[in-house]
Amino acid sequence: MIQMLRPTAISLIFIFFSLPAFCQSFGLQFSSHEAVQEKRTSFNLTPGKPACFDQNTDLQFDFMLRSNMPIYFGYLLRIVTDQNRNIDIVYNERQRLLNFITGEKFISCPVDSIGAFNQWNQLTIRFDTHNKTVEFLANGHALGKSAIETNDQLCCRIVFGANDLPGFQTADVAPFLIREIKITENKKLRYHFPLDENGGNEAHEQVSDKKYFVANPGWIAPMHQNWKKVYSTQTGSVPALAYNKEKDILYIISGDSLYEYSPRNDAIRITRLSEKRRDMAYGNQGIYNHINNKLYNFYIDEHSVSVYDTLQARWDKSFHSDPLTIFWQANKFISSTDTSLYTVAGYGQLHYKNLIQRYSFNTQRWDTIHPKGDFFMPRYLAALGMNASGDTAYILGGYGSKTGDQMLNPRHSYDLLAFDVRGRQFTKLTELKEPEHPFVFSNSLILEPGTDNFYTLIYPNDRFNSRLQLIKGSLHNTDYEPMADTIPYQFLDVESFVDLFYSPVSKKLLAVTLHTGKDTVTDVNVYSLNFPPNKMIAATTTATTESAGKWLYIIGGILLALAFSRIFLKNRKKKSEKTDPATDINHQHQEAAAPDASHLAPSITLAPSPAVDTTAIYLFGQFEVLSRDKQNLTASFSPLLKELFLLILLHTCKDGKGISPEKLLEILWPDKSSKDARNNYQVNIAKLKTICEKIGGININRDTGHLRLLAEEENIFIDYKRFAELTGGAYTINNQYVTALLELIQRGGFLQQLHYSWLDDYKSEVSGIISDIFVKYATTADPEANAELTLRFANAVFLFDQLNEEALVYKCKSLMILGRHGMAKDTFSKFAKEYRENYGVDFEKTFVQITGNS
Repeated sequence: MIQMLRPTAISLIFIFFSLPAFCQSFGLQFSSHEAVQEKRTSFNLTPGKPACFDQNTDLQFDFMLRSNMPIYFGYLLRIVTDQNRNIDIVYNERQRLLNFITGEKFISCPVDSIGAFNQWNQLTIRFDTHNKTVEFLANGHALGKSAIETNDQLCCRIVFGANDLPGFQTADVAPFLIREIKITENKKLRYHFPLDENGGNEAHEQVSDKKYFVANPGWIAPMHQNWKKVYSTQTGSVPALAYNKEKDILYIISGDSLYEYSPRNDAIRITRLSEKRRDMAYGNQGIYNHINNKLYNFYIDEHSVSVYDTLQARWDKSFHSDPLTIFWQANKFISSTDTSLYTVAGYGQLHYKNLIQRYSFNTQRWDTIHPKGDFFMPRYLAALGMNASGDTAYILGGYGSKTGDQMLNPRHSYDLLAFDVRGRQFTKLTELKEPEHPFVFSNSLILEPGTDNFYTLIYPNDRFNSRLQLIKGSLHNTDYEPMADTIPYQFLDVESFVDLFYSPVSKKLLAVTLHTGKDTVTDVNVYSLNFPPNKMIAATTTATTESAGKWLYIIGGILLALAFSRIFLKNRKKKSEKTDPATDINHQHQEAAAPDASHLAPSITLAPSPAVDTTAIYLFGQFEVLSRDKQNLTASFSPLLKELFLLILLHTCKDGKGISPEKLLEILWPDKSSKDARNNYQVNIAKLKTICEKIGGININRDTGHLRLLAEEENIFIDYKRFAELTGGAYTINNQYVTALLELIQRGGFLQQLHYSWLDDYKSEVSGIISDIFVKYATTADPEANAELTLRFANAVFLFDQLNEEALVYKCKSLMILGRHGMAKDTFSKFAKEYRENYGVDFEKTFVQITGNS
């Protein structure tokens, strides 16, 4: 029996009764088909015995579907009564229906896709224990009733998402969000789960003050509180940035490539230019024109504008590089009123600018605008945002002087002006109260749709090691408040740049920092934060200007206190360790792999590369050892010392026990007498200890009767140990995880140039782990959006297993998606040839079979 409400009626229900999506930023996000079955989210409200109710009972919660997911089919909720009758809520992706199921019957509710994805909707399951019925409601509106088999007392198990209830197991989870779960009996609150946690794997139930386990939780609050580094790279030139809000693509424009980052699926695509540009001029900037859907790169000093040719992967012109632009940190916008690019303000050669210049896309000519109205002080380091109609630009603050001369009383500015494009006129709207500690702004001002609110990043410009803080303000008053946490930022006005973008598709803010060092090598870092952001967590936070201005120093004080605490504890630890053995390398590994909150949210955000003052030992690719001061000591190891060192190191990392001297004698000197073997052993151990002293921070210890490699301090980087940490605990295989793993393994196969019989098991184990992770990633990732990363991963797998068939399949498919058809066929031909040479038979599959292309 199928009941279906009319689409018009349901649309009205969801439009007029749904809750605002952005009023609260907390809840629980469920991992769905994008994750392997073991990593999907499950929340069991009845983990012990069933919950029993004597009187009429309501189960109520808010839900929303996640955006931009590849598959939507699956369960939101399953209830199983003590008569083994199921009551389910399932989303039918194909028909866009929310099905409320009772046994073999269901009520279908057409859900408007916009409302379901962008708004919280309240669902209620109402049990009438007297009449033995269950009623389903959406936002307080009745959808329908069904009869249920139950005793006078209703006893049931309640599970959101995946469940393993006997006879009712399912791993088909819809990608959804929930919050505010409430169960009331006879209108009395029995259970209340707000789901406002910030981490961990437990949800707090407020009525009983108990905690309930959640498997693979995705807490929403931290996603709106903590900036997440989603991509980083280096370019050999001074890059420019642009953003396409319709396609949800962030462009990073470099001299030899175009980087396209998609926040929707956390994917990066890198297109190598068919014609490289020698130099990227200092001060060059980028912008995407939504009027003609073209990407531009421009250089104000030359009044030069270059357009990108997508088909030929080239720019139509290059710029003449000059190490000194006179338009550092200039702002820009495109106005739809006259189809023109405007550039505003800037700094160079000891002068601040208030110049407004215009480039017409229609005539391809530049001119200068002479504005009327209120005074616009010459400045740079200001923020600029455009209204939705494209006729008004808002410019906030900056640093400059009334005359434009850097020598004559330069100062910070906090005025907010509106520039009317049609009237060519500035109007001062307000001025933020001058804070106790001055700051400047990111290049862009984000205007929140449908409100007078704005967001931008601020930071002090009087220091190199700075931090970016997001603030929220209004176009019509002086108050503002800090939001979310901070982002590290290295600032030097002629070497640094920061911009802020808003993704309406992904509902995220993107912060991008650039820092150009020697030889024009630029560090690019991209951070994301779910929108709307939560307020900064600080007891002293208020909406006033003075208190908001103190955030930098509050945070600085906290960090300083933590630093002193760490130094104190470290010194204390060193004193206590004078008579104790040094810390065991494997012991450190076990701590890192412990299932605490920080590990369950994997530590893949930490770069696997060693710090500057870190001893580094590399086992992937070529064996290499670098001392703390970055001296390469690899040549200090003779072939025998190298094998001896690796035996001790790998056995220590494996189980912490190390290796016995007897085992070393058996492996290294099997053909010598016992006396000669021990003499060789003692001489080479002494040599190895000397080398360890040169390396710094490590030594060889035999306190347990076994030889172990011990770490005397924290600054020791061993890529194999880092690999074990990444692959040995709980982790989610996503783009960020794979990128972190690739940074380790793309150096080459495990000890690829060394061939010891005892090493084969280690190599086989590493190869197997990498292959398994690759298959899990490749089978769940979006093939088109993640083609570049899948290709990189496949290439890395081939470093460990040249005849890996899964790597062949996904490499060829990725190459085809990227348009590299010839390379795909060459890859297949080479693989087939090596396969026959190794196995003496032809590879059983054809190119068409593995790619689906001729």
